[in-house]
Amino acid sequence: MDDYFYYINKVYNYITPPPIAPTLSAIYENITGEYYTAIGILPYKFSSGLISYLSDHGIHATIDYVSKRHSAINAIIDELKMDIPVYGYVLSLDKKDTIWCKLETHAGKDEDKSFLQHWIVVTGVSIDNISGEKTLIFSTWGEKGRLDYEKYYSLFNFYFLRF
Repeated sequence: MDDYFYYINKVYNYITPPPIAPTLSAIYENITGEYYTAIGILPYKFSSGLISYLSDHGIHATIDYVSKRHSAINAIIDELKMDIPVYGYVLSLDKKDTIWCKLETHAGKDEDKSFLQHWIVVTGVSIDNISGEKTLIFSTWGEKGRLDYEKYYSLFNFYFLRF
């Protein structure tokens, strides 16, 4: 776990959102000719920052993304088998598309959480052998979460490191 925290602290210098106030970061992005405000870091900034970090540490990599339902779940499973992290980004501007999930806190309790624009790190996939239901196991805000893949896949883009 210490290796993970060391890595996150190092990478954070490359993928930190630009600050506008001590507790708020906003990024403006042109989507279909309109501007909107997002709290956090958008995909192109995250990808370029991560690639810069890897390059500065002598690792050549690119980042691909997949958003199609079947190819995404298969690619996620393949990457996780090789111990390569998968990043998921949800961008929804419509509250009806809010993602609801449970996060396991450090105290071992479950908390209900929701998000519209957010990054997660996929750490596992669980597939029910009888129903076929796919559950993504992920990390966010320093906690472990689970969400129904089939219910929410259309809101995600998944980013894959290619070495």
